[in-house]
Amino acid sequence: MAEAEWSRRVMSLAADNIVRTPPGVWPSAQRRIMR
Repeated sequence: MAEAEWSRRVMSLAADNIVRTPPGVWPSAQRRIMR
C-alpha cells in the first residue's frame, strides 16, 4: 500500500503546482511529466 501513499502525495504536490503555476507554464510542465 506504499504506492497509494506515494500517489496521494504526488497528487497533492501536482495540485499545489497547478495552483501556483501561471496558466501558460503548466502545459509544458505537463508534457515533461508525461514523457
